[in-house]
Amino acid sequence: MVRSPKQLEALKLLGSGIQNVMLDGGSRSGKTTSIVDKQLATAYLYPGARQLIGRHKENAVRASIWRETLPAALAKYPKETYTLNHTDMFVSFFNGSELYCVGFDNEERVEKIFGREFCTIYFNEASQIPYDIIIKAKTRLAQRVTDKQGNVFKNRTFYDLNPPAPTHWAHKQFIEKKDPTTGKPLAHPERYAHLMMNPADAPWLSSDYIETLKEMPDRARRRFLLGEWVKPEGAIFDAWTFQEFHITELPKIEYFVVGIDHSGTRFAAVLIGFAGEMVYLLDEIGMYRSTIMDLDRACQYKWHQYNYQGYGDPSQPTYNGQMWNVMPADNAVDPGINLLLEKIEKRQLWMFMYPDGSPGCPQLLAELDSYRRDEKGRIVKENDDFCDGMRYGVFTHVRYGGSILADAVLATK
Repeated sequence: MVRSPKQLEALKLLGSGIQNVMLDGGSRSGKTTSIVDKQLATAYLYPGARQLIGRHKENAVRASIWRETLPAALAKYPKETYTLNHTDMFVSFFNGSELYCVGFDNEERVEKIFGREFCTIYFNEASQIPYDIIIKAKTRLAQRVTDKQGNVFKNRTFYDLNPPAPTHWAHKQFIEKKDPTTGKPLAHPERYAHLMMNPADAPWLSSDYIETLKEMPDRARRRFLLGEWVKPEGAIFDAWTFQEFHITELPKIEYFVVGIDHSGTRFAAVLIGFAGEMVYLLDEIGMYRSTIMDLDRACQYKWHQYNYQGYGDPSQPTYNGQMWNVMPADNAVDPGINLLLEKIEKRQLWMFMYPDGSPGCPQLLAELDSYRRDEKGRIVKENDDFCDGMRYGVFTHVRYGGSILADAVLATK
């Protein structure tokens, strides 16, 4: 296969030894193929190398990587040198190397695979993967392998994405060279590198496809054709930006609420303050592959002084019952979103900003910029855990407030 000059540049960067490499840019520009090619080369050169390709959803990694990208990349190698396990989505190589594909939403498979160590981890479509999942996965980047000459492989992580909003953790880490959780400069910025790859760099794309990208709505065109970091089309909280709605000095807070979203593999909690009609987004906790008791301990350790009322995902009553002072939230989606939009319009929804300029809720901030509806008006259910937690806390408190707390007190007598 003849590679484009941009792909050759990408392969050089991927093989440079830099520990974290991100390929960002427009659609179908060769990002995924370049990284998979690098992982396959590693599998053949380093016997026993164990590598991982992870995506947010298992059905997506099966449809895209396992059924399309990986078979095309493997076609360059003799069939007798590898074996495919289609059920569990992994490749076994003749020299003991292995390559696994996983969706981070499959708790059972993640638990099994994360019992192993890897020498490379590739986060495919990283814009869809929450940062706490990235952190947890990177704890498994600990395998030591050598080539036939005894040279030790330098473990590394690879990422690719079509750029989302510039508040995303990937922009913070790779472009701004800041820690996504603290906003402080990276201790070792030289360990992070990125390369933009756009459709114009891909000679195999037809002129018709390029014209299709050019005719897309403005934001989609800028994202998928030009590789710009922009809010997506259909963004629900388009009128809210951290630049405009941040506050450094808080008034006296009258009530503290924690909105909590529970999913099979992930927990998100948002600390919210109320002062009259004003709502303040103050702090957050995110956990991946942890227990509800871990979340409860973290919330109480970090926020016990606020004597908060918790409102949890009403579909998870067992989880709610295991946390201190948490009751089911009102999960009226559209009324909750409309209330938040009303608060924005009235300039009553603010986020705390630390003196160094970093947001109090960085993961929520990224979700606010990506939370959107599709072309049919449906909520896109991805990267919305902190948004849901915020909505649970704000909507339930504003709608029911003291009455629901009073009912809870009376029920205990």
